[in-house]
Amino acid sequence: MDGFEKENNVYTNPDLGSEDNFAIALLKGILGAIVGAIPGFALWLIIAKLGYVSSLCGAVIAIGSAFGFSFMTKKSSISPFIAIITCIIVMAGAVYLAIRIDWAWEIAKVFEETVWPEFKELMSVYGISNSETKELYEMSLNEELGFSELNFANCFSKLSMLIEYLDLKSEYTMELVKGGACALLGVVVLFKGLKK
Repeated sequence: MDGFEKENNVYTNPDLGSEDNFAIALLKGILGAIVGAIPGFALWLIIAKLGYVSSLCGAVIAIGSAFGFSFMTKKSSISPFIAIITCIIVMAGAVYLAIRIDWAWEIAKVFEETVWPEFKELMSVYGISNSETKELYEMSLNEELGFSELNFANCFSKLSMLIEYLDLKSEYTMELVKGGACALLGVVVLFKGLKK
């Protein structure tokens, strides 16, 4: 094969040498950062599901992301600047996704546990049957929101519209800022620790 040498029945490209080329190293680093962010992401969701503030898990996401990137690229010569930018992008994506999932869960839960029972109770006062009540509820949702069932999937896919409709934009933005700030704090702590 042109450009490749056969050694121990394995073809290698001598131009690459023992170190990975940049593109492969970067892909490995991105994969490592994503895999490293998963424990912090999962911890964020578990803590959020238990009803606690979970934005501090952003620091765990940042540290895991940096560790994963470093682990997967330890034999490569990727500049620290590229490593930091890659980890920040992965971290921001993980924080955003964790917050989006958390908010979709909470909105679906509020509608299931509060809005629907109150609507049902109100309709029962007027003697409207359960089947008619459900039909009215679904029709109202469809007219107001564009879908008739407020489950997690609908809340996740239409979260921006729901946040706007429920007038929660400032709270959601603040949650994104807190999560991002905690993640950036994790990056700063990590890199200060590495310098020592």
